[in-house]
Amino acid sequence: MRSFRLLIALIVSGTMAVPIPAAAAPKSYMPGEILVKFKPGTPPEKVEQILARLKTTVKRKPNFIGVQMHALPTGLSVEEAVALYRQDPDILYAEPNYIRRASAALPDDPKLGEQWGLHNAGQVVGTTPPFRGRADADIDAPEAWEITTGSTGSSSIIIAVIDSGVDYTHPDLSANIWANAGDPWTNPQDPSTGNGLDDDGNAYPDDFHGWNFVGTQTCTVDANNNCNCTPDDPVGTNDPMDDNGHGTHVSGIIAARGDNGAGIAGVLWNAQIMPLKILDANGCGSTGDEIQAIDYAIQKGARIINASFGGPDLSSSEEDAIRAASDAGIVVVAAAGNESSNNDNLAIYPASFDISNVISVAASDSNDQLSFFSNFGKNQVDLAAPGTCIYSTTPVGSFALQGEISCNNTPITPNYAYISGTSMAAPHVSGVAGLLFSQDPSLTPEAIRTIILTTADPREGLKGRMVSSGRLNASSALRRIRGTGLIGGDGGCGFPLAMIGTDRREAMPTSRVLYFFLGLFWPLLIPLIRKHIRRRKPSRVFLNRRIGASASAILILSVLWPSTAAALEEDPSFQPVHSLGLKIGHHRYDQSDYLDSNSGLISRGDLAGLSKELEYDWQWRKEDSLSVTAGRYHSRTDLKNICCDSLEFSTTYLLFTPKHYWSTNWVEWYIGGGIGYYDFRREIHGFLKDHLAAHLLGIHAVAGLSWPVLSPISIFTEARYALAKVKSADDFDDALDVGGLNYMAGVRWRFLPAGFH
Repeated sequence: MRSFRLLIALIVSGTMAVPIPAAAAPKSYMPGEILVKFKPGTPPEKVEQILARLKTTVKRKPNFIGVQMHALPTGLSVEEAVALYRQDPDILYAEPNYIRRASAALPDDPKLGEQWGLHNAGQVVGTTPPFRGRADADIDAPEAWEITTGSTGSSSIIIAVIDSGVDYTHPDLSANIWANAGDPWTNPQDPSTGNGLDDDGNAYPDDFHGWNFVGTQTCTVDANNNCNCTPDDPVGTNDPMDDNGHGTHVSGIIAARGDNGAGIAGVLWNAQIMPLKILDANGCGSTGDEIQAIDYAIQKGARIINASFGGPDLSSSEEDAIRAASDAGIVVVAAAGNESSNNDNLAIYPASFDISNVISVAASDSNDQLSFFSNFGKNQVDLAAPGTCIYSTTPVGSFALQGEISCNNTPITPNYAYISGTSMAAPHVSGVAGLLFSQDPSLTPEAIRTIILTTADPREGLKGRMVSSGRLNASSALRRIRGTGLIGGDGGCGFPLAMIGTDRREAMPTSRVLYFFLGLFWPLLIPLIRKHIRRRKPSRVFLNRRIGASASAILILSVLWPSTAAALEEDPSFQPVHSLGLKIGHHRYDQSDYLDSNSGLISRGDLAGLSKELEYDWQWRKEDSLSVTAGRYHSRTDLKNICCDSLEFSTTYLLFTPKHYWSTNWVEWYIGGGIGYYDFRREIHGFLKDHLAAHLLGIHAVAGLSWPVLSPISIFTEARYALAKVKSADDFDDALDVGGLNYMAGVRWRFLPAGFH
């Protein structure tokens, strides 16, 4: 049950149309101000002309992404101002200063608590009433701590908690609060003990441990739980103390001091929490303050931003700020929201931004089910993390959430309390991202996201409801970084040597590389080898028995099958992609020996015909797949110089083809090679009467490219060279080559069938 005074999941839906209808209620933006970005190169005099014409003033000068805050004159509404600004050709965009809300849901739901999310042994949790969860429905934190508990000292990872502030005096947090070395303070317990100067030149004087961007701004929450705010304070204060309770609870989940004999332990035992306050005591804030906080985090070297807030309004300035954070190498972990809704249908920002550094997090309960309040979305939400009845730190003194009911019938108390929401799920992910950075600081945000998603534990209750279909696992993530080549940058999405089970920290075995490429690509060398051998020996000496094809099959499978098994073992939670493809092609067999003996009856072009194929492809990792192709080739031609006789060729075949992929923004390339089974039939109808049937193995190589046209549909084209050979048993030819080039085009449908993870 949600109380009107408590933080709810998200702000109610606002309109994105412009002009914004004056009757729209409630308004989800700050009154009396808007955010404006001019096009590059706009002269200052043009800016002054617009301000004079609309009687607006610059309330906050351009920040790091060039966004200004303009104050509106009396009588000019936000809706009217946005519409007028957007009419000017020199304006890149103008938008309201949207309100953002803390994403802490307050359900009356009897779930588990007391750090069950870190280690769940089915223990009794001390809520009112107490309850149990399912053993191992947790992130395996103890197993992860065996590898690392986070860096220490000045090397600790800086995590910006953009929220309602942090109680930096809390005994379980004070040792892990970020200290601004460029603007030091005298007494860390008293933010007033500075010199009043901006020692580090970042426009924030005495910012000892973060900043309060809310300042004197005030918001009230009406009976419908909507924020109504006064105009933004463009300056703020240097005291990011938490008067709501939300930010302190989030911070404890990330990095409450571990192994100190008191209180709780965060996912990270050692870290630097950077308090950046953008939400007031009622959990209300604005994108204007948010982008300033992101700018601050970038300037001061944060590696992770925890964003346990959101709203339904798309903000260009917010998107620009998060892209700037991405460029700076910062991971942004965002709460998916708590409206029990599908984010694929109603996006929630910043969680729904399609930016490579954003990880969108849903909440799971202590039974590894999706929390009833949590948003979801198989395209917009990445994974789940514990978020129901989470036990963490709260401010030592009084705060707005104190006494409210968040979990079962348990009130929120000072020092420590149970709170539920995707706000509590997101910091679990932020903490794991910090553990990964402490293991390898060179990791990119894309690599962090890839590791976290691909090592999530797949759970039936999450299947098809988020990208990974899984719940966060800290131990698996750290083991993945230690042993599978995901160190240092590309997240395992680069050069395919990771396919053969190699750690990039160790030397690559040269023989393994050579065997791999020989097994995959050696069919391409067959035409050259055949031509060379034919000059010296009769053709039947080379590949006139099945041993050649059988040997190639053994070589390919001996290299690829252990690699496939190793990849599945190291990454059991990867969500494979399955696809079905229909192909039509022009198939041209060489049939060289038959042509040599019967050139007076047929020509090479007579052997070309139509092929039709059905292909199933199992993409067991991002760059690699195994396909099974069933097809049939058929050709019929009249014999030359013989009246009324015709020659008919047909081949039904089954191909097994490992493939490797490269992707660009608009096209996907692939190459592969494998083995095939061919049922060959040749028959002469008419006077001559000849029939030949053969069953044989062959080898082939393939190359192709595909274009996505409409998810999940793509079109593709490919070329395949195949070779198989059989010794004939009649007088028309000595040996028969069943092979050649096949050029095909087709359509592919990708899907995730039930029962597959």
